[in-house]
Amino acid sequence: YHGKACELDVDACLLPGNTCPPQTQCLDLPDGLNYTCRTPCPPSMQPCAHGGRCYLDGGGGYTCSCAPGWTGPNCRINTNDCAQHRCLNGATCVGGANGYSCTCPGGFTGPYCEAGVVDHCVGHPCSPHGVCVDQGPDLTCRCAPGFRGPLCEVRVDGCGGAGTCADGATCVDLVGGYRCVCPPGYEGRTCSEDVGDCWSRPCVNGGSCVALVDGYNCTCPLGFGGNDCSVDADPCSAGACSDHHALHCAEASDGRSVSCQCERGFGGPLCDVDLNECASQPCLNRGTCVDGADLYQCFCPDGFEGLNCEIDRDECGHGHCTNNSTCIDLVADYECICPLGFTDKNCSTPVRACVSDETPCRNGGTCYQSTTGELGCVCAPGLTGHFCEVNMDDCDTNPCGVLSICQQTLEGYSCYCAPGFIGNKCEIEVDECLSLPCHNGGSCIDELNSFSCQCPSGTTGNYCEINIDECASSPCLPHGTCIDLADGFHCVCSPGFTGAECDLDIDECSSFPCKNGGSCIDQPGNYLCHCVAPFKGQTCELRPCEASQPCENGGECVEERDGDLFPLGFRCRCRRGYTGPRCETNEDECRSNPCVNGFCYDGTTFHVGQR
Repeated sequence: YHGKACELDVDACLLPGNTCPPQTQCLDLPDGLNYTCRTPCPPSMQPCAHGGRCYLDGGGGYTCSCAPGWTGPNCRINTNDCAQHRCLNGATCVGGANGYSCTCPGGFTGPYCEAGVVDHCVGHPCSPHGVCVDQGPDLTCRCAPGFRGPLCEVRVDGCGGAGTCADGATCVDLVGGYRCVCPPGYEGRTCSEDVGDCWSRPCVNGGSCVALVDGYNCTCPLGFGGNDCSVDADPCSAGACSDHHALHCAEASDGRSVSCQCERGFGGPLCDVDLNECASQPCLNRGTCVDGADLYQCFCPDGFEGLNCEIDRDECGHGHCTNNSTCIDLVADYECICPLGFTDKNCSTPVRACVSDETPCRNGGTCYQSTTGELGCVCAPGLTGHFCEVNMDDCDTNPCGVLSICQQTLEGYSCYCAPGFIGNKCEIEVDECLSLPCHNGGSCIDELNSFSCQCPSGTTGNYCEINIDECASSPCLPHGTCIDLADGFHCVCSPGFTGAECDLDIDECSSFPCKNGGSCIDQPGNYLCHCVAPFKGQTCELRPCEASQPCENGGECVEERDGDLFPLGFRCRCRRGYTGPRCETNEDECRSNPCVNGFCYDGTTFHVGQR
């Protein structure tokens, strides 16, 4: 095969070295680079249509090798090329005589509608009065009637052009055009047509007024007459139905229409249409149809006759074949199978003893003459019959097996093995598991022209080559880290959690971590101690003065057991110069103005006077 998508079959008959014996033709076989040699039909026997080639089948008949796109015994059936089409993206397949085409939906292009189309009009700048037209890398704004400009942003004044309406008419500007209001006696788009006396519309009942030089004339509709179409007239009397092809005319109840009964071969509302009897294509076998009045005539090609060329004329009925020869009826022809000793078209010419150019032996048979004067043929291997005309079918016994193809040849047969089989007779089934295609310990199962892998747990893929990531579903979150294994996963849990998927909260209070009467409260991955006064710390292990140094500036922490007076469980004994619950405040010794006739400077634990 060759072509962009490997869709074209290589003709094996065109390859170098592939030749056939004389008086035979090469025939390409559908599968692989194989061919066979066949005997062509005589020029007078060509029943294969649409370019098909005719070959003798060795049994007195013929077979047709049809051109691409055709099938059937005589290549007259158009194959459905869309049965295995490759149109993509919702495209519609349209079949042809030898192939198909893809009609792409919007947004796609290419032979198979495989390529997406970039819409350059997305976000276009055209005004609401324009339509964007994509032109590859560029775009154009197609303006609505009455607008112009690159973006269709300018409104056109329909009355702006000179000579729009005739003199005396009034121009009315419209969107995308204009309208002329005509004065009495004028009409037309520009009010330039002088209607004369028709401006008053004298014709009634739908009549058409035609202005004359001096007056007017009314053309009346069916069922009316008179100068102004005001007279009710009989439409049948006026010849509404065609005079030559109507059998009967009947006036309808509204008085304005008729019903015509037409002669055979004519139709239409008024019987004025000659029906085409050839429209149904009645002539068969490529006959030519000629239409007549209520009839048709078929002109048949050679070999056919009958009203519709439906009869295949039997050329053997005329006794052309002589000397007890056998006549074979062909399309517009015949063939005579001559007995030994006679030749030519009608088997009327005696054969002179094995003259080279008149030998009756076919397919390379050797002519001989017996001592009694009778002629005979020595046939090549694989052939039989009086004239070596019968090719013995060595494929009757299915020597190649039921799944492979046996091809008859002059020397015997050839086997074209089905996929998955090898050998001269396709007797050996190929074991596709010999190449060990399955990975990661997968078991290989041999099948016909294929294999399958039975994967162990934790792997997948056609060859068991893919390790399944059991961590993809995040089974350990949110309290653990997942580690993927060959067949499963393992969760590394955060502190305070346990379980196969770290979904169990460890009860940290089970070990009674809180001391000195403290209450334990379990929390996710942790615990909290609610301490009894005056104890503190994570596990209530510290007394108030041990937890930290609560007193500042060198103050001394003194524990107190009276929880009412000292809710913190301690008090601070401050150094001189400091005060406050935690000795956090520096006392201002100058506040009492101890310095007489001088300035007081406050220190940390003393004051200094200065004159």
